[in-house]
Amino acid sequence: MFPQKVIIAGRDLEKASKAANNIGHGVTARVINITSKPSSEIFEDITLVLSCINQVTTDFVEQCFRNGTSYINISAGYNFIAQVEKFDEIAKQHHATAILGVGVSPRLTNLIAAHLLRKSGLVLRIDIILELGLGDHHGKARISHKVLTLFLFYVYNQWDSIVSG
Repeated sequence: MFPQKVIIAGRDLEKASKAANNIGHGVTARVINITSKPSSEIFEDITLVLSCINQVTTDFVEQCFRNGTSYINISAGYNFIAQVEKFDEIAKQHHATAILGVGVSPRLTNLIAAHLLRKSGLVLRIDIILELGLGDHHGKARISHKVLTLFLFYVYNQWDSIVSG
C-alpha cells in the first residue's frame, strides 16, 4: 500500500530488518535509538512516527515536533502523555500533529479496520484478533489500561443491551 514509505526502526538493525522483511511490500529498516536525543537528520524523510513503546523521556517527541514530524503514541502511560502535551505550541509552530494514548485495541484496530473498509468496498466481516505479546512482560500501566478498557467495553455493551431492551 505504501511501498518504500514505511520504515521499521529500533535500536537493533537486525531485528528491525527481520521485521521489515517479514512485512515485505518495500518496508525498510533503520536504527533509531529514542533513549538518546536524536539529531534532526533522522527526520529528513519521515513525516509520521507511530511509537509502540513506553518512552521514558520526551526528547524524541520534542525533536519530532521541531522537525515537523507528526507523532502517534499507542502506549498507556498517562505521565508520559501529560509531558508530551506540554509541547503543543512547538508542534503547532512546526505544523506537526500528535495523537496520544491511542491504544491498540479497540482503538487502533478499529481505525485500521475502518480504513480497510473504505478502501476495499464490500466487506462482510472483519475479525480482529489481538495477541498481547509472545510471553513478553507488560508493565503495570499497560495491564491496567487493557483491563480498564475491556471492563468499560463490557459495561458499556451491557448497559446498551439493557437500555435498548
